[in-house]
Amino acid sequence: MKNNWGILIGWIHCTLIIITTIILGSSCKDAWAVEFACCEPNGEAGQTICLSQDTLRAKADGVTVLELKACIPKEASSSVSQIKFTIPQGAGTLEGGNMSVTKTLDDTKAASVLIKAGRTPGIYKVQIELVRDSKTYVTEATLILDTTGHNILTIVIDGTDDIRADNTSFLSGYVLVDRVSDPSKEIILTQTGPMAFVGVGNENEIRAVPNQLGRVDYTLKAGTEQGQVFISAKYDNFSVRMDFPVQLAKPDEIALGTDKSIIKQSGDSVKLKIFLKRNIGEVSEGIVLKVFAMQILNGDTLKVGQFDKQYVEGHYSKIDEPNAVVTFRVSITDTLSTEADLVLLVRTMNDQDIYIENTKNIGVQ
Repeated sequence: MKNNWGILIGWIHCTLIIITTIILGSSCKDAWAVEFACCEPNGEAGQTICLSQDTLRAKADGVTVLELKACIPKEASSSVSQIKFTIPQGAGTLEGGNMSVTKTLDDTKAASVLIKAGRTPGIYKVQIELVRDSKTYVTEATLILDTTGHNILTIVIDGTDDIRADNTSFLSGYVLVDRVSDPSKEIILTQTGPMAFVGVGNENEIRAVPNQLGRVDYTLKAGTEQGQVFISAKYDNFSVRMDFPVQLAKPDEIALGTDKSIIKQSGDSVKLKIFLKRNIGEVSEGIVLKVFAMQILNGDTLKVGQFDKQYVEGHYSKIDEPNAVVTFRVSITDTLSTEADLVLLVRTMNDQDIYIENTKNIGVQ
């Protein structure tokens, strides 16, 4: 191929020498070898395409930009005016976000291309080629993308270990961009689940340009429902996601009320109003309550009557309104003793998963 290239590029200047080569065995290649090293000091004579660097190395951060220069011998015909650069999938992009770019050679028979590193670590081959008289000349540069060792885009938030659905708790955090590629580009932050962004127009999304520290701050507020919160952040071609649970805000205290203070021995009912209270914030929706009805006679506890539901689900409600109401009934075939009160008991767990309970006594007549 070298002799062919010598004939290709040197036919104007070295015709007599080439003939001498054929007849006498002299070498035209030596005559233009010095001029061939167009990328000195890194280039080597005898190459068809010379590169400023055979190997390029960068972090796989999606931000770093490298320059690769290619050139051909100065004696090349003026009809050879363009050179093509191609980058493989995953290695990044060339100028304009393209995978392939054709550049025009300058007066020194050289052309450069900018390579934006991709985000996937690995070893890639960047292809450089030119075409002359239907013949393609190709060489390659090695592009090594190393792991970044840290996150380019990070979601930071504290206090997620014990966030409660108490309609009061807040979590503050921020999204951090390690390298801001474009000062006008926005971070898009979204959340789904039982919390909401506060201080912004959309409780599920924030769009903001990072400050000079590369961060966007945010605050989330809990509601009264438990569940999983998913937070996603996107910046340029980067995205990151995290999630955490919002736990039930369980009561610290149970208060009880009834619609009557006396119940008949049989064929009667009483409504039990259940109030769930917390020291901080409000009680979540979906608190499961266990209710019991009994009479204590001569030291023995006897279960009596029945509830419409043995297990009651507490619901978020306004202050001073019951979280749950359940009806106790004693049928006409059952008889309560008049020698002891009817005891209505409600039991549930607090945030420490310890049972708490309260009772309400109703007279029987």
